[in-house]
Amino acid sequence: VAANPDAIPGKPVVYVGMTSKTPEERFSQHKAGGRLASSIVTKFGRRLFPWAYQGRRTYRRKESAEKAEVALAEELRRRGWVVWQN
Repeated sequence: VAANPDAIPGKPVVYVGMTSKTPEERFSQHKAGGRLASSIVTKFGRRLFPWAYQGRRTYRRKESAEKAEVALAEELRRRGWVVWQN
């Protein structure tokens, strides 16, 4: 896949996004489907990885949150993970 050229078989496949909700609330929203859900998470999402987001900063500005989302996705891709994001 072009977005994940260094993917290592057996490593996690994850969705990285930003939200004003808790990760648990947002995951539930995705799993419920509908207009506010990622179809990838709705269809394939199984669970959260709390250790991957616990201790991460929250951001007041959308621009800062977007940069942090990209940075996390890039970090996980460097580890060989397959990462989906908007």
